[in-house]
Amino acid sequence: MVATNFISGLVSTLDWTSVIDQLMEVAHKRVDVLEERKGQFEEKISAWQELNTKLLALYSQLDELRGISDFNVFTSSLSSSSSTEAGDLLGVDVLSAAQEGSHQIEVLSTAQARRLSSRSFSSAEE
Repeated sequence: MVATNFISGLVSTLDWTSVIDQLMEVAHKRVDVLEERKGQFEEKISAWQELNTKLLALYSQLDELRGISDFNVFTSSLSSSSSTEAGDLLGVDVLSAAQEGSHQIEVLSTAQARRLSSRSFSSAEE
């Protein structure tokens, strides 16, 4: 077997080895760009998964609070010492900024409905 040694550019003065190496480098550059983008996408996926895990933990804790009635600290009640229902005389709302306390309101009188009427007129001169 005869061994052949290849010397680039010996006859044509063109360095074929360098040309091929540069072409291979250009072809591999696309692969490098894609691998870099793949790494960036994997980092984003990891960040989204971490956010999703934290949101699920928050949701489960909020779900536990949903059924707690301890947040309704203050309530209102009305009572009447007369034959009239207290709710017919007065309305009460308790807001979230309410202060603890007790209040007594005395209703001295209520409005009465009245109807005023006069005799009918047939013309403006009457």
